[in-house]
Amino acid sequence: MKEEYKPDLALPFVIDRKEAIEIIRKNFAKKMFIPKDFCSTSSLESLQGRYVPFWMYDMETHVHFEGEGRKIRTWTEGDYDCTETSIYRLVRDFNVNYDKIPVDASKNMPDEKMDLVEPYKYTALGKFRSKYLSGFQAEIYDENKEELLPRAQKKVKKYTEGYLDEYNNSYSSVKPVIKKVDSKEMNSYYTFLPVWRYIYRYQGTNYEFFVNGQTGKAIGTPPTSRARMFSWFAAVTFSLFFLAEMILYFLEVA
Repeated sequence: MKEEYKPDLALPFVIDRKEAIEIIRKNFAKKMFIPKDFCSTSSLESLQGRYVPFWMYDMETHVHFEGEGRKIRTWTEGDYDCTETSIYRLVRDFNVNYDKIPVDASKNMPDEKMDLVEPYKYTALGKFRSKYLSGFQAEIYDENKEELLPRAQKKVKKYTEGYLDEYNNSYSSVKPVIKKVDSKEMNSYYTFLPVWRYIYRYQGTNYEFFVNGQTGKAIGTPPTSRARMFSWFAAVTFSLFFLAEMILYFLEVA
């Protein structure tokens, strides 16, 4: 591997191929109307363990919020329903530091799927070692850290707004007046994270499934076999028709 593509950090695979197959079968193979060969031996030949390139960012975030909060209290006095509304001026100003926000750096891997396969247990992150690649494939990054920084900032903004909501959740309603979330990069790390990828081709379309190579989290949407669906409906319809005929028969006998 060229020095420029050698990662700073890596998480080694914990889930092996056999375990990945079982995870895929457990999560998807038992769904109704799935094609019969979805997890066949021949189909599973496409299953590959890959180290996916990520940029990870240490971010420093400053939050400034001003707004109006309302607390509403209701009670009953005799024949009257009473409502008391208290209005508060809210000012929140704080900093949040984030360590190693991950963003995948391979155009070959769908961004939304790589986001969904998270989280990893990042406490196990360590210095990359060439032995980790034994038996696995590795992507190289084709998006640099400057290009992907806005995606990391977008993630941070989402997390930070969640913290802000927690600060304000004691109010019945909150009306923002000023809300600023500014993040800046402090450090970045080129990192390999482990992913099992299964591509199932059905009627000319590729369906992709991913298993987190460390935690076993699985994502994907299997196709629907219309033949199996129609067979099921036909069987149910026949059973109902037969049941109705039997009920009529016994009614006539009676």
